[in-house]
Amino acid sequence: MLKNRLTYGFIVLVFLLFVYLNESPLTYGVLYALFILPIFSFLMTWFSKGHFFISGSLNTNLILKQEKAQFTVVVKNHHLLPHPMVCLRLDANHMGLGLDQKEVYFSLPAHRAYEAIFHLEGIYRGEYEVGIEYLAIYDFLGLFKFKHLHPKRDFLTVTPNVFPIPPLPLDALEQPVEKEGRLKHFETSNTVSELRPYQRADSQRQIHWKASAKRGELISKEFQPQPRQTIDFFIDNRTVSGKAHQALEKEDRFMEYVASSVDQCAKSRYPITLHYLDPFNRVPPRPHTDALALYREVSNIRFNHKDDFGQLLHNHATSDQPLNNVVVFAHQVDEGLLSGLKALNMKGHRLIFYSPENLENYHVETLTSLDVTIIQF
Repeated sequence: MLKNRLTYGFIVLVFLLFVYLNESPLTYGVLYALFILPIFSFLMTWFSKGHFFISGSLNTNLILKQEKAQFTVVVKNHHLLPHPMVCLRLDANHMGLGLDQKEVYFSLPAHRAYEAIFHLEGIYRGEYEVGIEYLAIYDFLGLFKFKHLHPKRDFLTVTPNVFPIPPLPLDALEQPVEKEGRLKHFETSNTVSELRPYQRADSQRQIHWKASAKRGELISKEFQPQPRQTIDFFIDNRTVSGKAHQALEKEDRFMEYVASSVDQCAKSRYPITLHYLDPFNRVPPRPHTDALALYREVSNIRFNHKDDFGQLLHNHATSDQPLNNVVVFAHQVDEGLLSGLKALNMKGHRLIFYSPENLENYHVETLTSLDVTIIQF
């Protein structure tokens, strides 16, 4: 556009020179036309700039690393005026995504539509916003540009790779996991919490026959389900230090091990809970064994928090939770983290600690004294 303006300004100067050298009705007419044409071109484009329909959509919201997705944009011109040049720019400037092109130029006739396809490639794990940054419309002379912003955004999730890892040294489940997701009731002193009058929805196995005979009416047993042992994954999703590209590579490798560990445990039918720094403060996470749901949640975790990760461990240690396997993934070790591990150890949890960095001797000695299984990668 700057080139067009400079060219048009040069043409105006040339005709001013013509007028100076040869004053005539023809040269004055051409000069007046040169001054009027930009105004006319501006007004025509300005009146037609709002007669557009823009839509964009992803063909999928979930891809693996190195896979590709398509973002399709449709632009419709509902005005009688054609547009010789239109620019469509994509808003997906993320290091974790590869783009074949960021913007495309095309002409748009009256009452016609244009379809542009952008190809995206997943380079690093993460959740990325994809949308249309703007649609730019140029006037006939190419001197003015009008931008249409498009605030709607879609989210594209690039999932981490999952690979075989050595089995985690976990304590066995206290009781088997049922595929239906329900707990079996066992009639023990630990599971029968109270007696109550019989209700029509109660089954026969809930009837306490001795109490019913003594009271002369049907009495039912109120069961308290036994707690099952689960695996609590604590994921350190604080902001990763270092340059942006290096931090993204480190985060990507870190989450591949998290996803591989979660996948191994989910296939073994362990109930799993995922704990990480979350602005929505979900307390507590719901344990489940759905490998796909866990995989999606791991893929969407964002590393943009500056909160105390050790406090997350402390909160779990002080909560009324049964003794579980606790697997901690941390990309940096500090005193808050060590203090949280000590609190979990004192509570009696089985601790496994993953770290991608070479730990200092002091940290290794501290973790060893807490009977923590250390796994470095």
